[in-house]
Amino acid sequence: MKKQLLVIAMSVALPLFGFAAFNDVTLTTDTVLSVGGVTLNVSGANSIVQSITVGASNFSAVLQPGSVISVSSAAGKVLATDAPAVNISGSECTAAGVSRLTLSVPSDATAAVTVVVTPGSSTCSGGATSSTGASGAPGGGTGGGGGGGGSTVTPATPATPAVPAIPAVPAVPGVAPATPAVPAVPAYIFTRPIAAGVSSSDVKALQRILNGDPDTLIASSGAGSPGKETNYFGPATKKAIQKFQQKHGLAEPGDEGYGTVGPKTRAKLNEIAGRASQTPAATSAVTVPSSVSPVPITALISRSLAKGVSHADVRVLQQILNNDPDTQVSTNGAGSPGSETTLFGSATVLAVQKFQVKYGIAKPGDDGYGTVGPRTRAKLNELSRGSAPAPTVSPSPAPAQTSTNTADVAKQLDDSLKLLQALQAQLKALK
Repeated sequence: MKKQLLVIAMSVALPLFGFAAFNDVTLTTDTVLSVGGVTLNVSGANSIVQSITVGASNFSAVLQPGSVISVSSAAGKVLATDAPAVNISGSECTAAGVSRLTLSVPSDATAAVTVVVTPGSSTCSGGATSSTGASGAPGGGTGGGGGGGGSTVTPATPATPAVPAIPAVPAVPGVAPATPAVPAVPAYIFTRPIAAGVSSSDVKALQRILNGDPDTLIASSGAGSPGKETNYFGPATKKAIQKFQQKHGLAEPGDEGYGTVGPKTRAKLNEIAGRASQTPAATSAVTVPSSVSPVPITALISRSLAKGVSHADVRVLQQILNNDPDTQVSTNGAGSPGSETTLFGSATVLAVQKFQVKYGIAKPGDDGYGTVGPRTRAKLNELSRGSAPAPTVSPSPAPAQTSTNTADVAKQLDDSLKLLQALQAQLKALK
C-alpha cells in the first residue's frame, strides 16, 4: 500500500500573532513523522484530528470526539503517552517487532482531548501484547498473533505504565485553576466583541478569567486548561461562555448573543477583573509610560498603509503600536518590540484594528477598519510626536523674531498713515 508523507512543520513559539485558527484534519492516508530521530507512522482512516504539533522529542495531537488513531514504530521503539487511561485503546509489540499505540476519544465525549506521544530509546520485545481491545483501533486485531508469548513477555508493557501513572497530572492543574487566573484577571480589560472562530490575545485573557471559576472551567487538561490557555475561541470556550452567561443571568439558550462576548458579557468580565470603572484611556494612561519611554519615535507616517504593503513607514507604524500593550503587534519574534519589520501583515492588521477601536476611529464593519487612512495616520503621528525626545531650546529665538517682525509691520503701518495724512493735507491746499 502506497503511503503519502505529510511534512508537518509547526512553530511551538506561535504568535504573536498571529495565532491562526485551528483547522480540523481528517486522516485519509498514513502520516509519517520524524520525532527525535525516530520515524513514527500515524494512521486512522477518517479520524478527525484538530492539530498535530511536532516537538524535539515528542509530538502532541488534539483529538475530536469519536477519533481513533494508531501510532506505530517499525523499529519497535517503546511509545509512551500522557493520555488518560480511558483514551488508551491499546498498546502492543507485534511478532515482527513493531510497537503500536492506539489512542481514541469516545464519540459521546464533550470536548477534544490533547495527547502527547514520546518515543523512547529502548525497544519492545516482539510478540508482547497489551491491549484494551477498543473497537476500530488500527492493528488492534493482531494481538492474538503473539500466542502464549503475550503473557510471558508482558514485562515489555511496563514501559507504558508510565502512561496510566501520568493521569494524576491533570489533577494538578485542576487544583490550581485560580492560581494562574488571579494575576491575569486584574491585568486586562475587554474592549471589543469576541465570538467563535476569533483568534487574538483577548481570547487568552478571557479563558484565564473563565478558568478562575470551577463553574466555567474550559477544560481540566490539555489546550484551554488552566496554565494552557490559547488565543483561539473554539467550541470549549463557547460552552464555558454559555455557562458564564447563565450563572450571571446574562443570557439563556435561544437568546441572541448566547455563547458570544457582547456588551453585557464584556461588562461582567471587566467587573470581575476589577477594571469595570476604568476606561480604555485610563488603562493606557497607567500602562503606556512604561513601554513608551524606552522607545522614542522621531519619524512620522507619511502615507496610507494596508495589508500586503512593504515600506519603511510600516516599521514606524509597528513601533508606535508596540508602545501600547493594548495594540502591541507581537510579544516575541517578527513585529515585536525591537524586532519591527517593514511588512504590513496579518498581525499588524489586528493591532491597527485594536488601535482604531481604542481611539474611536473605526469598528468592525466600518470602511477602512484595519487599514491606515487619514484619521488613523493623524492619531498615530500625534502619538509619535508625543514619544519623541523633548525639543531643544533652539526654537526659542522664533518668538523674539516674531515680535520683531510685528514691531516692524506696526511701524510701517504708522508711517503709511502719516503719509496718507500728508497727501490729504496737500489735496485740501490745492482746492
